[in-house]
Amino acid sequence: MFDRRPPSLVTLRLLRIAPLLAVCSCHEGPTSPVNGTQTLAVTNFSLVSGVLVYAAGATGDVSPIRTITDRNTVLSNAAGIARDGAGNLYVTNPPLDPGGGGSIVIYAPSANGNAGPTRTIAGDSTGLDHPVGIALDTAGSVYVSNTYTVTVYAAGASGNVTPVRTIPSASEVGGIALDRAGNLYISNREGIAVYATTNGTATAIRTIAGSNTGLDCPAGMGLDGAGELYVANPCGGSIVVFAAGADGNAIPTRTIAGSNTGLDGPSGIALDGARNVYATNAGYATNVGSVTVYAAGTSGNTIPTRTIVGCHTGIGYPWGPRGVALDAAGNLYVAAHIPAFAIMVYAAASSGNATLSSTITGCQSGLNGPMGIARDAAGTLYVANHLSGTITVYAAGASGNVAPIRTIAGANTGLSSPNGVALDAASNLYVANWPSSITVYASGATGNVAPIRTISGFNTRLVFPMGIAVDAAGRIYVANEGSNGNGAGVTVFAPGVTGNAAPTAIIAGTPRSGPFYPQGIAVDAGGTIYVTDAAYPTPTIRIYALDESGKFAPAAAIAGGNTRLADFVDGIAVDAAGQMYVASGRAIVIFAANATGNATPLATIGGVDSGLSGANYLTF
Repeated sequence: MFDRRPPSLVTLRLLRIAPLLAVCSCHEGPTSPVNGTQTLAVTNFSLVSGVLVYAAGATGDVSPIRTITDRNTVLSNAAGIARDGAGNLYVTNPPLDPGGGGSIVIYAPSANGNAGPTRTIAGDSTGLDHPVGIALDTAGSVYVSNTYTVTVYAAGASGNVTPVRTIPSASEVGGIALDRAGNLYISNREGIAVYATTNGTATAIRTIAGSNTGLDCPAGMGLDGAGELYVANPCGGSIVVFAAGADGNAIPTRTIAGSNTGLDGPSGIALDGARNVYATNAGYATNVGSVTVYAAGTSGNTIPTRTIVGCHTGIGYPWGPRGVALDAAGNLYVAAHIPAFAIMVYAAASSGNATLSSTITGCQSGLNGPMGIARDAAGTLYVANHLSGTITVYAAGASGNVAPIRTIAGANTGLSSPNGVALDAASNLYVANWPSSITVYASGATGNVAPIRTISGFNTRLVFPMGIAVDAAGRIYVANEGSNGNGAGVTVFAPGVTGNAAPTAIIAGTPRSGPFYPQGIAVDAGGTIYVTDAAYPTPTIRIYALDESGKFAPAAAIAGGNTRLADFVDGIAVDAAGQMYVASGRAIVIFAANATGNATPLATIGGVDSGLSGANYLTF
């Protein structure tokens, strides 16, 4: 489930829902990272996973002047960023999976494109554990925030080096910053702790915490030349400013917050020499990432002086590939969010580190958070865009920065954060919408068109529907993710049903058979139902068949270490031979028709060349 509520620090650290973007540096410190003539460097985890560099004064829907991205960069992720006095860029590279580790990669000042780092700090001896924040002191020492520690590395450190200092934290660390005196500021769940850098791992000399502070899961921080502390609150959607030397349950001297500010999950923060404030916004509410800039001394519900946002900027909302479809020749179509909003196509029988055969992507494509994908008999592709609330339709064989041939969008459509899509034998289009509806559109529907049918209401038992499937008889199968454990399961509706209709069958979660967190769903010609259950810590493929009484009963389950299923599974599709294609983590995992238990997959598609990062929904 993609929870619209503000995320915890755990969510921020794992970067599953929203990345901890950082603008240039977490400290004003010795380098004064941006000023009126310097470029603006931004780390990004979504449309372009890497480092984006914008011209001084950039605003609006502008393209970066440089982008550091691709396989030679060794970035699988990008979070915190700092620049030293010589202009070298230091980037934290936390792993995409929940395991430990990560790296610090350093790039030359002019690095661009598929540039390799000049140095990398990585390895078991480094103590790195999901590094996010990063700061540099005047001597060039590197300070890095990990999950429960801050590790410090000597100037010029490279390779599998041991930190010169480690500062433990009893609470998860968010961001870090250094002031001109070399004091270290660490944000965590409890507030902000300040350490004298000369005191080893001694107790904090000051702590800012309490109900007066306005802190709400504080993340990135910055300090100006006067020692004022600026703190980004991603959960509260605000920036709070504290006087130099603030301690205890201090009241901020200024707060930037409100609907005019454009703040939406602010995480990274930096200040230039004129004390202008730069903030990155992950886009929790709007699903639109941005950089907002505020004049020195800004307070209250103030409009930013500049905003970098839009399709050309490369900044976007972070999800992995969402939907998958197969054509008659076995070519695989993937609706992707990372490394770009795109439809990626792989040749039939692709396996391993497969290379793309074609891609639909670009500003003309209309893709905006693509999730569900379906293909009709003529090869036309139908894509649900969760973020924009639209359905975009592409001609068979479409590739590149192409416009859709049709778009279903507008107030009359009833679309609401659409997820799964499916087609019936007559090419009518079925869409699963959050929080609780199914809308059906006539074949060829386009524009601001009303659905021909809508399934919605208390009786339907629809609770955050995700995947959807339609069988040959027109019966509708819906995977409901549920809310806080309530309503999770599969609802089945009769052909042609509309309105506040009750399902003809319900598969509800049980301790033995699940599903507890259903995501994707498929149904084969014999009426067998296949459901992906993303229940942690054992993701499972659950298979249900009709018993003698006409009820759906558990028939098999696939789970275990041999399955190569990642910690989160989403979509599933079944081909004519009964083989199961499962979107799991950063790969597509394929199982034999009769697979059950701790089965080893027939094949797996994944790797750097595949472009997959967080594969999810599948459908035919």
